[in-house]
Amino acid sequence: MMFLVVIAATVLAVKQNAQVLSLIATAGGFLVPILTSDGGNNFVGLFSFYLLLNIGVLALAWFKSWRILNVTGFVFTFVISLTWCLTRFTAADYSSVQPFLALFFVMYLALMVLFSMRQPPQLKGLIDGSIMFGLPLAAFSQQMLITSHFDNGDAYSALAFALVYAGLSRFMAARFSESHGLFIYTLQVIAAGFATLLIPILLDAQWTSVSFAIEAAGLIWIGFRQNRGFTRYSGYALYVIGCISLFTQPIAAGPTLLISGDFLNLALLSASAIFMARMLDRYATKFELALAPWLFYAGWVWWLAAGAIELYGHFYPDFTPSMLLFVSASIAVANLMAGKLFWSRLATVPFALLPIAAFLWIGKILEQIEHGSWQNPFDILGSLSIFAVFALQYLWLNQLQMKSTLQHISTAYLATGIMLWFAAYLQQSWHLNDQHFGVLWLVTFALPITTIWLWQRAQRWPVAAMPELYLGYLQLPWQLGLAGVFAYCTILPNQMNALGLPLLNIPDAIMAISGAMICGFIWQLPASRDYRSAFVVTATFIWLNTMLLRCLHHQFAIPYQIEELLVDGRIQTALSIFWTIAATATMLLASKRLRRSWWLAGLGLMTVVVAKLFLVDLADNGSLTRIISFLSVGAMMLLIGYFSPIPPKTENAVEGSPNS
Repeated sequence: MMFLVVIAATVLAVKQNAQVLSLIATAGGFLVPILTSDGGNNFVGLFSFYLLLNIGVLALAWFKSWRILNVTGFVFTFVISLTWCLTRFTAADYSSVQPFLALFFVMYLALMVLFSMRQPPQLKGLIDGSIMFGLPLAAFSQQMLITSHFDNGDAYSALAFALVYAGLSRFMAARFSESHGLFIYTLQVIAAGFATLLIPILLDAQWTSVSFAIEAAGLIWIGFRQNRGFTRYSGYALYVIGCISLFTQPIAAGPTLLISGDFLNLALLSASAIFMARMLDRYATKFELALAPWLFYAGWVWWLAAGAIELYGHFYPDFTPSMLLFVSASIAVANLMAGKLFWSRLATVPFALLPIAAFLWIGKILEQIEHGSWQNPFDILGSLSIFAVFALQYLWLNQLQMKSTLQHISTAYLATGIMLWFAAYLQQSWHLNDQHFGVLWLVTFALPITTIWLWQRAQRWPVAAMPELYLGYLQLPWQLGLAGVFAYCTILPNQMNALGLPLLNIPDAIMAISGAMICGFIWQLPASRDYRSAFVVTATFIWLNTMLLRCLHHQFAIPYQIEELLVDGRIQTALSIFWTIAATATMLLASKRLRRSWWLAGLGLMTVVVAKLFLVDLADNGSLTRIISFLSVGAMMLLIGYFSPIPPKTENAVEGSPNS
């Protein structure tokens, strides 16, 4: 009787064009089974009754485009059926329930198409979003519940939904492509969504992330080709989900190189991100373009992570050189492809070479410091990696004719760090004594300076392109290193040379070479014009004093220690005489060249000698050395007074003459 009332009310609603009456009739019809239920779980009767009602709703939709009626029928049908599936369904009910749920889905899919077709001409193709997106969600939820007792039941359900929506979109595209473009596109999106859902159901987390990434790249490509913003945004979201799903399980290298581990997963994730960045750089505008660098560098991070995990798992002892070769090869390919693709962003990849190399090398050095054992950086694999890094870096700088001070300084100092590392290894493995230690570090600091000087004379790049940098402050760390070697050799005791002489031995030669290189560097600096002569004289004076002390140490068997040398009267007498000779020679030369500043410098040294005679030499208990000191200094002072008068104050004018 209630069903007859529903039919009568529906007929009246159609004849009187009254949507409210149809709504009341439909709602009343769906409530009939609930109001008359005896609690016996007669789901066949329930769903059969709802099937009849939905046939009526579908028939009504043929004549009237009453959206509220469609939505009402959809809500009652799927809310009540979904509630029953949650509370009453058992595996034994599957064969009876599945046909009803499939018919409900097909009927509302048809109703959705009818609603789109039955619009006025100017609104043809309108989409009922509530049913368009609510139907697959509600129907698939029901399918998940009633197929949970089957193996891969959810996968088969997703596949069936994908095929249905794909088939319907193809059917509509063949007949209504012009008027129903948005409707067809929405069907395609839902079909793709169900197809995507198959991936996490059937595959593990790593392959799910890869599949999502590849699909995301495809969606973004299609989105730009068809100018569909929703498709592109879905691609971005899908890629993020894929990246997150990757970390739901541990990432590691497998037993078989490149195949069994996560290398391919990460590599495909990287390729997808770089492809999407390429699409964005070519076609995107506004805020989407801002995503391009994030995707691009994320792709490179995935690629480097893929290489690092694989190489660490299979080549751990040689991880650093292996990784550097991997990075160098990757950057070389990227630099080559940048020109072929005319993609400026790809050309920025070589900027990462030095930071990555420095990070890996510093990590290796810190590891060796922690273990207290240096390893040879120039073994076979290490030599290849070092050559690859610096060859690629300088080829890149030369290719761009880049005059970036930071790049050139970083490259040179990183190479210096490798040389220092190698020097530390040689010192440890060869068990060098003090003098050979000085030779090793002299070569370490002198080699880059000598190379720059030779390239400057040959006018070779990069010295010829940036002479101010390479001949200037770029050399400061190496020159300071030479100064340290020079100072270190002053404390080394004497050894006989090959001729059996205590002069011109290894420490003397090291000091001479390092001092000459430092003086040569300072001499060519424009800013050192006013004091470079004084620096050269000071360095020479220190070198000669050191040679004198070593000879006296050898001759008189005096321990070469500062406290022993200071208290020995013979040492003090020799120093006084030597300083007096130096002061006399300086003042005589100053008088001849009319250099007043030189003469005053010699006078200053002579003043120091006189003060030393009274404060140090006079306190010596040995009368003979004290007498020799005073007689020698006094005689030379007489010579100075007779042969070396002070030059006139007009020195500057005279120095400009040819004779100066």
